[in-house]
Amino acid sequence: MKKHEGFEWAYRDLLTMLFIVFAALAVLANIKPTTPKAAINATLFITLNWDISTNADIDLWIKSPGDKPIGYLRKAGLFCNLVRDDQGRKMDPESNNSELIICRGIPAGNWQINVVCFNEWDNKFPVPFKVNVYQLTSAGSIDEINSSGTLVSQDEEITQVTFVTDDKGNITSYNDTINSLIPLWVPSTP
Repeated sequence: MKKHEGFEWAYRDLLTMLFIVFAALAVLANIKPTTPKAAINATLFITLNWDISTNADIDLWIKSPGDKPIGYLRKAGLFCNLVRDDQGRKMDPESNNSELIICRGIPAGNWQINVVCFNEWDNKFPVPFKVNVYQLTSAGSIDEINSSGTLVSQDEEITQVTFVTDDKGNITSYNDTINSLIPLWVPSTP
């Protein structure tokens, strides 16, 4: 047996290494990878929706306290971002005719949400729309404001929702403030 003694040790070493490799593979197979989930750290969502068959570019604008208006010309601000700027079916045949603004905080003060008819490509008026405001409260519930309106002409701007928040981010009252949010340098459509 002295003749095969080196072979036996090599064979044992090979079996041991194979066992270690298979054990490591078994352990690795049972480890579930932790993929970071993209969390939306938002407390206020504002959506604008209009009829999907309408060939219109309707714009959503918001003015939060202490910041300049957010809309298609200025997509990001201190608290809010225009996440979806839908330009209508002429520019995007698969358009779902909706816009979305997300706000990461709710500072105290006056808020104003306006809707603007940038262009109705087929010149078919009126264009009905809906604005929904969803607020995630500190208790984890969702408060909702629903409002609807109708645009009847090119370049028309409507103040749709206005409200006041306190220092805890709670909506304390609604008001009738009506101000244009479109900056003066916005060219009118042809």
